[in-house]
Amino acid sequence: MSILSFAAKWRHAASAALAAGLLASSFAAQSQPADYPKRAITIVVPFAVGLAPDIQGRLIAEALSKRIGVPVLVENRPGANGNIGTEAVARAKPDGYTLLVCGLTCSIAKSIYKDIRFDVKRDLAPLINIGTIPSVLVVAKDSPFQNIGELIAHAKAHPGELTFASVGIGGSPHLAGELLKRSAGVDLMHIPFGSGDPLVEVGSGRVTMMFIPGVAAQNQQKLFRLLGVASAQRDPALPDVPTFAESGIANFEVEPWNGIWAPAGTPEPVLDYLNEHLQAVLAQPDVAKRLQQLGLKVVGGTRAAMAEYFDADAKKWAEVVEANGIVLE
Repeated sequence: MSILSFAAKWRHAASAALAAGLLASSFAAQSQPADYPKRAITIVVPFAVGLAPDIQGRLIAEALSKRIGVPVLVENRPGANGNIGTEAVARAKPDGYTLLVCGLTCSIAKSIYKDIRFDVKRDLAPLINIGTIPSVLVVAKDSPFQNIGELIAHAKAHPGELTFASVGIGGSPHLAGELLKRSAGVDLMHIPFGSGDPLVEVGSGRVTMMFIPGVAAQNQQKLFRLLGVASAQRDPALPDVPTFAESGIANFEVEPWNGIWAPAGTPEPVLDYLNEHLQAVLAQPDVAKRLQQLGLKVVGGTRAAMAEYFDADAKKWAEVVEANGIVLE
């Protein structure tokens, strides 16, 4: 090869490398919105300190702050089953400085509340799905039912005899029980507990069953019999507990979830920037491990994926709510 030929090829390669570098710089610039973030970001948790959304929100806030170089604060605004804090974010300035942790409560808000003053689809923009926690159906340790099949067979033979507990109307344990009735074609009586511990009643056998989070079920195996996990696959932490599909009830999934939202109208570059860094946060081994220890199946993913998940979840629960005439003020 001549010196001139070599020089020409070198110039061509250098030009290509320069173009690639400029393109990469362009993408990097696009992922960093101008003048954002330049001050503290607040993540609103619409529930009390110490509950699952609060713990998840604080863990993510700390890791996100380290990544983007500004404080990320958590503000608890509980009340009205999460609606007070959610409405506050729905009405907040759409500038990327006020975010929300919300999942199942956002999925059911429009269908279950009579006089709700916000619309999740209209007023909030999905950022990322943090993850899901599978529900597990438990009965007393000395219950006569060894598996889901036996329980359903008895329920069909004795309509209205078996009972299921919940912590109150409209919560995940209640909706799970109503979905079981619908999916299995059985009549079960709902026993809501506004106060007290419903698990005590289940453990004593005075109430037949209850759906509880998988992470709670892990700690209750000595006191309760775990009949089934309401997810597509078995829970790795409970490998001996079958899914409902394995027990003959297809597509029975009850997995309370939480995601992070921004007010609708937040600029697209800001939403993309936040999603990019939130994906990175959830991918951090220390964060993922801690979330998994809390019983969460980490999901992550794109904004579009969260929107699709929300739509399916809201549709499923709207059908359950409407079929059972569940209404909250």
